[in-house]
Amino acid sequence: ILTGSKESLDRLNSRNLIAFVDVSGYQQGTHTIRLMRDTVTMDLPEGVHIDAIDPNLVALRLEPRVVREVPVEVQLDGKLPDGYELRSVSVTPAKVRLRGPAGHVEKVSAVRTEKISLNNLNANTNVAQASVTISDGKVTISDPVVSVNLEIGEQRVEKSFTGIAVRENSGAVARPQSAVVTVYGERSVLEKLRAEEMQLILDVAEDGSITTRLSLPPGLEGRVELRSTKPTGFTIVK
Repeated sequence: ILTGSKESLDRLNSRNLIAFVDVSGYQQGTHTIRLMRDTVTMDLPEGVHIDAIDPNLVALRLEPRVVREVPVEVQLDGKLPDGYELRSVSVTPAKVRLRGPAGHVEKVSAVRTEKISLNNLNANTNVAQASVTISDGKVTISDPVVSVNLEIGEQRVEKSFTGIAVRENSGAVARPQSAVVTVYGERSVLEKLRAEEMQLILDVAEDGSITTRLSLPPGLEGRVELRSTKPTGFTIVK
């Protein structure tokens, strides 16, 4: 209850009605604090005084303030155009620091970005200022803005080719001399690729073990991946 002249009371605003209590002498835990005129401070206009406090008992739970790092999860929305795929999602920084009461901060396992739309995206995209939010108003995020990078490319498929020539790396004869290979890559690339442009290379280690790799036309290394061969085993004739 505040007292003062009508003119002084008319000057009150919301900032004046915030009460401050010094709890520095209390340990962490739950406490019931008695509010008295000489222990409560308010930013009141001149001529306005605290006459009484009702209710004058307040229950408080005091916890230590902590700092903790949690991962950032990217929220995606919408759908890429037909024929495209999302290959990877990365966020920088990958973690952010939270500050707040220990009991609140410890309940947060991750924070999420705002929803990022995939609609109409057909190339790599960077969202440089993606906001990060948290629903708990008692916890703050040290850096509430992150950068999200989306790797987007043409849809990749598997395709099998028959009659692929097989050769041993040093020139020895391989058996069988042709094979069926299944490769993985962008649809448009595989549609243009021809069996006669590829070779299955056999690399023989000192212990006699054989590993296979695919020889591709220039410009396709790293864009086409060998998935499987049929047969799976080969013999070297020396």
